[in-house]
Formats: sequence, C-alpha cells, structure tokens
Amino acid sequence: MGEDSYPKLHDFKPQQPKRIELKNGIVVFLQEDHELPFISGSVMIPGGSRDETEPAKTGLLDLYGAAWRTSGTEKMDGDAMDDFLEARAAHIETGGDVDSTAVSWDSLKGDSDQVFALAMDLLFHPKFSEEKLQLAKEQMATGIVRRNDDEGRLRNVSRRSWCMERTALIRDSRSWLRFPRSRWRTWRLGTTVR
Repeated sequence: MGEDSYPKLHDFKPQQPKRIELKNGIVVFLQEDHELPFISGSVMIPGGSRDETEPAKTGLLDLYGAAWRTSGTEKMDGDAMDDFLEARAAHIETGGDVDSTAVSWDSLKGDSDQVFALAMDLLFHPKFSEEKLQLAKEQMATGIVRRNDDEGRLRNVSRRSWCMERTALIRDSRSWLRFPRSRWRTWRLGTTVR
C-alpha cells in the first residue's frame, strides 16, 4: 500500500489551558473541549505517599484513598453514592500518588452540577466508615498474599532483581579484577562461571 491510500490526518492544534487564580489562592486550569457533552475535573492536593515517613505508616495513603470514596459523605453513604453515579453513568474517584492526593469526577453535561456538588461534598465532608476501612485493609492484605499469583509480574520482578544483582557486580571495581573479561561473555549468557 502506498502513502496515498490513507486519508490525511487533521492538523493537531491543542489548546493551552486557561490558568485562573481564585481570590483564596486556589489555581484552576480550565481546558474546554466542546466536541462531546462530557465534563470532567479533578482537585489535586499536595501531599502523597512520599510523606509517609514512618515505616509503620507505609500504605496508609492507599487505605485512605480507598476508604475515602467508598465511605461516602455525611449526607450520602458510599453505597448510595455508587447507585446515584451509576444511574447517571458518572464517576467520582479518590486516591493518592507519590506527591499528591486527588478527587476526580466525570459526567455527562446534563448531570454535571449534581456530580460536581457530590464531589465537593466528598472533598469537604467525607465520612470515613470503620466498615469500609476494614474492607480496604482486607483487600490490601489479599493483594499482598496474591501478589505472586500473577506470573507476568513475578517474571518481571525476578528479571529486575537478577539485573540489579548483576549490575551491582559489574559496578564493583574490584569485581573486574576477579572476573576476567574472557569469562564475561559466558556469564552474560547465563551460564555458570567457575
């Protein structure tokens, strides 16, 4: 097939988002796209898992993110929120990353006011249910127990650890003296070097 058989692609002209700073110092980035009647947004809060400085608190952000959304708000519990959002084909999600915590939402334009109000209610008036926190802990524990069930993940972890061990050996300058170059090729191919 020649190049002429494919239609020419439209020019890609991305719009730069508008930066709006509110009186209270909050910065809003607005990116309008009127192609579909769909509205999405997110609130990013500084602070994430890198701030879990104590070893005993590792994973706390993941539990917090899961229980935050599933517990719901003071006005609407998590199960009612699920039903409300499902009936409108909308989503509200919470979670954290290395450097931030976020609430994000998306909905059709006609439901955007209701979904936005619910997302803000979740942001300002969360209800952390002990039941949902316990469920998140159980799910996390199950994930830890089953992490070796995924052969692809296990293969990648094994490959990474193997490479890291070999890289450490090569970087050790004294290893070059003990490991003749004539045997280096044999070692790289994975055979035993004696």
